[in-house]
Amino acid sequence: MTTVEFASAVACTSVVWAAFLIQGLTYNAVFVAQVLPAIHKEDFALPCAAAFDAALGLALWSYLRARFDDPGAVPGRWYEFCDLAGDSLPTER
Repeated sequence: MTTVEFASAVACTSVVWAAFLIQGLTYNAVFVAQVLPAIHKEDFALPCAAAFDAALGLALWSYLRARFDDPGAVPGRWYEFCDLAGDSLPTER
């Protein structure tokens, strides 16, 4: 990996991490902490925060899997399944 490629990868990763951080902080700090109490819906603060943080966590997990794994790779178990299926499942390797 050249220096330019490495710098590009670091820059892209930094932007994505900053976006996740800003989204998480602004939602929890603005919507949950200020908007819901202002409209007298304090009871919804914890469920809304939990649902958003769970969705944000899943998005982050998806990003990390795509970033550090080979997204186009075929799982090893797929070949075992093809061998078990035999000729009833025509595949190419």
